Amino acid sequence: MNDKKLIVIIRTVTIIVALSIFISSLFFDSFSFTWNGRSAMPSLLALLTGWLGLEVSWFANPLLLVSVFFIKRNPRLSVYFSGAAVLLALFFLRPHKIMATEAGHMAPIEGWLTGYWLWLSACAVMFLGSVLVLMIRNQQLKTIRSQEKQ
Repeated sequence: MNDKKLIVIIRTVTIIVALSIFISSLFFDSFSFTWNGRSAMPSLLALLTGWLGLEVSWFANPLLLVSVFFIKRNPRLSVYFSGAAVLLALFFLRPHKIMATEAGHMAPIEGWLTGYWLWLSACAVMFLGSVLVLMIRNQQLKTIRSQEKQ
């Protein structure tokens, strides 16, 4: 199998797996907190409203999608965007309070649930796949350059 086919396969598998994990994360709760009897935040709700609470970690979502776009066109940018997505998703692990109500009441996060871990995994899969594509592409370019010198 040549490197071009390998890159296409890795890129395709990376995108399918990362997006599948991301979509599946939306069917689970993402974190737990306590406010007036409510104890968990559904991931879909967190995705739709996370930006309202100015939660910096929410911005991992658009970065993840941008990295999907760039994995074919510019794998190096995909590595940067997906790496930033992983870091922002990890940043959510810090002890902090989250907006619990529309009125702006804050509640401490008590735990991270399945939806969060799946979301983080989707970012990590995209990052690792992008790194792998970039490494193979760079090796391919080195081989071409060395053949041109001969």
